[in-house]
Order: sequence, then structure tokens, then C-alpha cells
Amino acid sequence: MSDNRLFEYKENFIRAAIEKGVLSHKGPFKLKSGRKSPYFFNSGNFADGESSAAVGDAYAAAVLEHIGAEKFDVLLGPPYKGIPLAVMMARSLYRLGVNKRFAFYRKEEKTHGEGTEESRDARKKRLIVGDLRDGDRVVIPDDVITTGGAKYDAIEVMENVVEGAKHVAVVIAMNRQEIDEFGSNAIEELERKTGMRVVSALMASDYFDFLDKSGELNTSDREAFRRYFRAWGTQELRDQYELKDGDIILRDRTVIPACDVRTIEKFERLVEATAQVDEIGGYKIGFSLGLRYGLPRLVEIAKKHAPDKAIIYDHQKAGTDIPDTGEDFARLCAEAGVDAVILFPQSGPVTQVRWVGEALQHGLKVIVGGEMTHKGYKASEGGRINDAEIDNMYLLAAKQGVRHFVVPGNKPQRIRHFRNILEGAGVENPIFYAPGFIDQGGKISEAGEAAGERWHAIVGRAIVDAEDMAGAAIEMTRQITVDEKFAIHQ
Repeated sequence: MSDNRLFEYKENFIRAAIEKGVLSHKGPFKLKSGRKSPYFFNSGNFADGESSAAVGDAYAAAVLEHIGAEKFDVLLGPPYKGIPLAVMMARSLYRLGVNKRFAFYRKEEKTHGEGTEESRDARKKRLIVGDLRDGDRVVIPDDVITTGGAKYDAIEVMENVVEGAKHVAVVIAMNRQEIDEFGSNAIEELERKTGMRVVSALMASDYFDFLDKSGELNTSDREAFRRYFRAWGTQELRDQYELKDGDIILRDRTVIPACDVRTIEKFERLVEATAQVDEIGGYKIGFSLGLRYGLPRLVEIAKKHAPDKAIIYDHQKAGTDIPDTGEDFARLCAEAGVDAVILFPQSGPVTQVRWVGEALQHGLKVIVGGEMTHKGYKASEGGRINDAEIDNMYLLAAKQGVRHFVVPGNKPQRIRHFRNILEGAGVENPIFYAPGFIDQGGKISEAGEAAGERWHAIVGRAIVDAEDMAGAAIEMTRQITVDEKFAIHQ
């Protein structure tokens, strides 16, 4: 098509959507998923002739641009939002010189009149309104895709009432470019399972770019979008804006004291004694200190003596509750001023995706673990955690863009295993944090060989119980930085 309307539809659609209150970036808006989005899309606000024309034009232009008029015969609208969309889209296509049939189906089968006839096409008469024929190439218009359920329903209805029909594409108003609650891209899953294209009149990135270029976003708004995209965006969206997992510790190899001490006074002495040791990368605060004294107070003390060191909170084991509690956990940690949190998401993928996403959206770095150091943890060793699911904890985190991982420092062969599967999943230079030394038998040299260039030894009693904590810290850092091949860089 040469009509200019075909190439202007996104901007026209965005302007119409903003004017009608369909699109707004004056968030945050709480979605059905529980996520808090900086923007909201509500197609129900397209409710007059002017806006319906903009919707139809956008859908029509999108399908012509991405599919082509010669590739489909009919529009099949799923109830209920897909019904007016099919009509609006057919009208706009006609205005562009393309005349296509449309149809829709009932959620409830017709039980009176022609629908009661016992004939070859009785089921079609009970379900279909409009013109759907055998052998049709079908495009399905709908408003959004979350799980893709309505689209699967439309395909099932189509296959049950006509012969030889083929589903070519789904056209939706807006692709939010988000992962679903299991960490999957619902649109990619729908395309993979059905073999049909998903065409979007608008992408989340289109809306963001429009707002940004038109000067509608202030610095805070822009950061809210970027954090949201980082937390919940598909890999394609994260790559588009280079939203990668940043460093927690700039040095390649450091020692992190596990601050499992009983008093705040000893915690302060520990930080003060070790703050000037360059190869101390940060401090891991556990729940014992956190619950007794409060995270904000502990962070304040640590930052007073070691302002450039990372503060990592390990709730031992965070990420094992229901999905909804992840928001409060992330908010409290962010308000306390910690830099990163450790999660062991043993409650399953939905909890994991939510907790990781909430932490990222609140500006925290995330370190994910799956395997612990003690005996009787894995099912293969008499424990309760399925061995394969341990791998899946790491792999799902990698899918969400995480590249910081806890691995058992006393099991170098397992460190090597996790390094292999993560690199195989596309994680470049995964960064490991390894506990389990000294008392649990781990050797720093062996763990370092397995971990690769970037890793951090988490050491507890060997430092915190030493009479000379500074001297003990220096001794431990010598062990991790001795190999010139892994020279520390500033």
C-alpha cells in the first residue's frame, strides 16, 4: 500500500489513545499481575466514533504492513472485545482499498431458531455470526495477549466449525513486551504453539519512544520506565535499551565477610577493621542482625566506615514465600539502602519471577542461588529439593537477565556445573558468590579454578571470630587474588 496512512498509524494511534485516556503514564498503576507499571493501557476507553476509527486504522495498517492483504481472507473476532475490533478493522481495510469478510463466534451456543437445525453445518450456525468458510485463511483481532487463552479458544472454534481453515495471525492493540508470571514470553509461546504470527499495532517501546522524544517524560518518569522494562521486559526489549544487569562489585575477585555476629557493636568493629582492605568487596548481612537491629541502622553504620563497599542482604532464604510478598521485601530493602539481595527461590517459578522482578524494579541488584552447602539438601543426597529444579532456579534467573549467582564453595565440581549450564544459556561471564569455606571444608583455590574470572568468596567465622579481624581479612584476600591471571582491576 502506498497510502501515507499506512505509515503514520502508530503515531496517530498513540495520540488518539492518549487523548481518550486509553494510554497514560501518570502511574504507577497496579496490574492484575500485581506488578506496578509506570503506564497503563485500557482499550475500553475507545468508546466513540472518532477513537474507533483510529483503532480500526491502526489494526488495518498493522496487518497490511506485517502480513499483507493477499495472505488472509477473513477476520474472526473472539468475544467480547474482538467482535467490534473485527468490524472496525474490516471498515478501515475497506477504506484502504482492501475488502475482507468478518465473523465472530458466541460464547454460548445458540439454542433457538436456525441454531436448532440438525444439519451438516448445525454447529457452525449455533456458534458463528458472519461469513466464515471452509479453507479460509484467518486473522484474529483482539486487544491484548496475556496468556493467549482467548486466541487458543478462537482457533479451537474455527477448527470445529469449518474444514481446512488456517489461522494466519493474531492482531493486538499493544504488545507490552513483558514476560508472563512463569518468565516466558507469552507472544513467543503462542507463535511457537500455533505457528501463526502475532502482529501488534503498538509496542511498549513505541509508546516510550514517543513520550521521550516529545518531551513528556522527566528524569523520574524515564527511570521508572527503564526499571520496569528491566524487571519485566522480554529479552528483546532489554536488549533494545541495553538494560543489562550491572555490577555489584567492580573488582573481579574479592572476599565478602558474612556478618553473622550477635551484636551491633561487633558488626561495627568488623566493618571498621576491614573497610580499608581493598579486596574486601562488601558485607553480607543476615537476618539475625537485620531483625535484631533493623536494616537501615546497619546500612548506615556500614556506609559510614565503608562507603564504597557493597551491602548485600541475605534473608536466609528469601524468595520462598508467595509471589505477592516480593514487593514488600524489595521495597523495605531498597528503603534501607542495601545494594543487593540474595534469593533462594525454592517456592517455584512464579514466586521466583515476581521476587526477582520486584527487586530489580526497586533498583536492587539480585543474586540468585539454588544449591546449598550442607548435606541432605538435594534429593539425590537424601534431601527434599529435586536436583533438576536446582538447575532450573539458576536458568530461570538467567532468563530474567540475572548474572549474579550463589554457588556452594565447598563443591567445586558443582560450581563448574553451574558455570557450564549458565554459559550454555547465554550468560556471558556469570559472577559467582561462594560460601562454604573453612568450617565446611571448601578450598578457595579449588573454588576459584572452577568459578572462572569473576567470583567472590563469602567468608564468615574465619574473619569475624578472629582476634585480629583486619589481619584475617588480608590473609583471606591473599588466597583469592594470588593468581596473576586473575589480576584485580579498579
